[in-house]
Amino acid sequence: MNCKRRGRSKYLLSVVVGVEKDGTDIPAKVVYVRNRSNQKDYLCLISTNINIDEEEIIRIYSKRWQIEAFSNIMIEEFDLDEEKISSVIDKFVSALTPSMQRHLQAA
Repeated sequence: MNCKRRGRSKYLLSVVVGVEKDGTDIPAKVVYVRNRSNQKDYLCLISTNINIDEEEIIRIYSKRWQIEAFSNIMIEEFDLDEEKISSVIDKFVSALTPSMQRHLQAA
């Protein structure tokens, strides 16, 4: 097990571990991040791409979190189910210019 402690970065600790999927052991990187709403607590982010650094994993998860928060607002405010939300997001993305779509995919 590889273990890497943070310097001045946003994470507390990262560990490369083996996880089992469909009977196969695959490597995964677990990044421990302090919970901003409770400083004594932490969140665990996991990626099966162990070649990207911890800061990139945190960035990707933060983008994902923004999408989840948007979906929750759509469910609560507009009474939409997940299928309708996916349809709305797909229509929105398809209306963007190609350069804007590439930017979103890179995020």
